[in-house]
Amino acid sequence: MTGYVEAAGLAIDFISGQKGDISYNLPQMKGLKYPYNDAKKFGNRTGYEPNSFDVKGRMVLKRFLPFIPPYPYTSYLSAEFEVSYEYNGSSIGNVSIELIDEDDVLGYGIHIDALIKDDNKVYETYINEYIAAIYIKFNFKFTSPIYDSCIKRITYHLYADGDVTDSGWKSNNAFMCLQDIAYGR
Repeated sequence: MTGYVEAAGLAIDFISGQKGDISYNLPQMKGLKYPYNDAKKFGNRTGYEPNSFDVKGRMVLKRFLPFIPPYPYTSYLSAEFEVSYEYNGSSIGNVSIELIDEDDVLGYGIHIDALIKDDNKVYETYINEYIAAIYIKFNFKFTSPIYDSCIKRITYHLYADGDVTDSGWKSNNAFMCLQDIAYGR
């Protein structure tokens, strides 16, 4: 499957896969996003630096199994991804997202969709340089045989100066979401 970053016109390929009850659709962005989408003005800058961070969606499941210590039994349902990209102080791109670890629990599942979106805004640094930015959104859908699905979302904002911010985890109000969730970055 191929798509495009909105307004930037960069090609996006998707990698889909499944390991046990964990499935995913991950975008891979080839090319660079320039301030104002102006490759002529900002494309001559060199010295791209690699950067990466991890994203981990984890659901802590506490269950009681009679006569089997410890009495509540705790399982971890999780998927961890590495987001890698390049930046040079004005442009950002060549984004790849890769599954690096997972913990599956019998009867439970996760489906992860990620999306790369253009940030049309151009940011100015304290030294009056212009930088581009993109968003990466992750949706983790945790499924259970007895509860409604829990959907957890987080959005990362990647800037061409190497900075990364996140929106914090947001979720629907399903009962399953009331259990503990941890994440990494």
